[in-house]
Amino acid sequence: MPFIKLKQKRGEYCWNGRKYVAGRIEEVTDKEAYYLVHQEKLAEVVLPETKKQMDKQEEINKTFRDKEKGKIKIALFRLGGMGDAFLLGCHAKAIRRKYPNSYITLYIRDKFEPLNEMEAVDRVVIAGNANWDNLLHELKQKGYYDIIFDNKYITKVIYADEKKFSKQKWESDKLLGHFKHIYDGWIRSCHKLDKMKISTFDLFYKSTGLEGGEEDIVFPLKKEHFKFSQLLAGTKYVTVHNGADISRQTKCWPTSHWSKLVAMLKKRGYKVIQVGKSLEEEIEGVQNLCGMTSIFETAGLIAQAEFHIDTEGGLVHIAKGVGTRCIVLFGPTPIDCFGYKDNINIVSSISCRGCWWSTDFWWRDCPQGYELPKCMKEITPDMVYDKVEVIEKMEKPKRELSYDPNDVNEKFAMELELTEGHYKSEKHQWERVNIMMDEVKGPKVLEVGAGDGYCSLVLRKRGFDVTATELSEIRLQRMRDAGLDPVKADLINLPFPDNSFDSVICGEVLEHIPNWWEGMKELERVLKPDGKLILSWPIHPDYDGLGMHLWSIRQFLVNRNGHPDLTVQVFRRIHREDNTAE
Repeated sequence: MPFIKLKQKRGEYCWNGRKYVAGRIEEVTDKEAYYLVHQEKLAEVVLPETKKQMDKQEEINKTFRDKEKGKIKIALFRLGGMGDAFLLGCHAKAIRRKYPNSYITLYIRDKFEPLNEMEAVDRVVIAGNANWDNLLHELKQKGYYDIIFDNKYITKVIYADEKKFSKQKWESDKLLGHFKHIYDGWIRSCHKLDKMKISTFDLFYKSTGLEGGEEDIVFPLKKEHFKFSQLLAGTKYVTVHNGADISRQTKCWPTSHWSKLVAMLKKRGYKVIQVGKSLEEEIEGVQNLCGMTSIFETAGLIAQAEFHIDTEGGLVHIAKGVGTRCIVLFGPTPIDCFGYKDNINIVSSISCRGCWWSTDFWWRDCPQGYELPKCMKEITPDMVYDKVEVIEKMEKPKRELSYDPNDVNEKFAMELELTEGHYKSEKHQWERVNIMMDEVKGPKVLEVGAGDGYCSLVLRKRGFDVTATELSEIRLQRMRDAGLDPVKADLINLPFPDNSFDSVICGEVLEHIPNWWEGMKELERVLKPDGKLILSWPIHPDYDGLGMHLWSIRQFLVNRNGHPDLTVQVFRRIHREDNTAE
């Protein structure tokens, strides 16, 4: 039987005793399809594959609606390039700080995967080439979001229920008033922004009253993103980029200039790595990785570089997010709007720069008519090379990590991933985890010291309601990436009520803490009276030499009538200079 969908956007249509609802895909008879589609032209045929896709999207939408229940629904809008998308995700942090019980959706032009890893971003919608104002108007009309942040460098805050958010609306309207003439005249009014001497990033905070700043610019790097930079370990290298967003733009530097600069850098002892998209023009003398790395791996390369050289664009913002200083070349776009003070920003001495949005196609065709924009051509390789010695003497900014790299738990997490492959590679470990999992009874299970979450994932697939705890931020993030919702918790201070779980698993943990009896008390406290406590610890002498082990444990089995009957456990404290492992 065919599927049809009414052409009308709202309401219903009735025929032959049946009601058809606008927006819904209906399965109909051939007779109904002929009447509605061919005779009356009120509907259109929907192919089965299209219906499957729409059903899948509706299922996704339902999942998001379930997650949004009871929360303030907020949309953050900016349909720009890669740099715009990244900074939008950074701005979401300020919104989450003000509205902690919120569900934040970002609307962006093109896919940008790092947003899915950013802590304050709950959902991302790819708008493509949709008309910005039309899409915004449609969302406002539907009233789906409680608050919309329309970020046109100047940000207007729109409230669905103006009475409920009357105080916030009064404050945001007052702040917008200082910049309203620019917001209303967007996009041709953008060239006026450089006169304000405020970066477009900071204008978001100025026009909304939200608290924040450049400390919010953090790119979500993980250990696996350093795959390419690890191949360059011990190599003194810099990264360069010869492109801009969707095509070669007026803000790009002549490739001949790049080639001369690269030759100078190589004479100075640097290996030069070119990063970017596959279609960007290769610079002579570089190791060209354009199109060979993901955006995460590109960020990892920039993070480990001595410094990064680029024209103003998205990778400069990402370099800021990973803590790498840049030499940045500016032409059509102004330093005051897009420059960072801890970078070295270079402009030519000629006056016809800063012409962005003086024409509609400034980014493609020089407004002054030059084939190669004079503002970029006049920045010579010598001008850039002269700044290399300056940036070499500058202290590299510290990149904020979500974990302490000197913490013993984090060091161990970086050294060893506790995956299924790891357990299978050691027969005794594979046997141990399977015995422990087979002993579980439910429905509620707690795994303390869950590592990277392998057992918790398996138990969840078996139908148990599993809570996993860990101390390591690295391992917590790996569990989140795998789809778990772990809890950061210390074994001796578990954040759960008494008698909460039917089973508690704690494998290879107690030997790492100086006061293991306190840990045992906590495990017993959160376990239901008739629950199962499932423990394991190592007993071989080889483990005594491991720095993280604070207890030497031995076991003796006592037989009766040829069968094990009693066990003797001997715990001996290992005194180390720093008994801080947990």
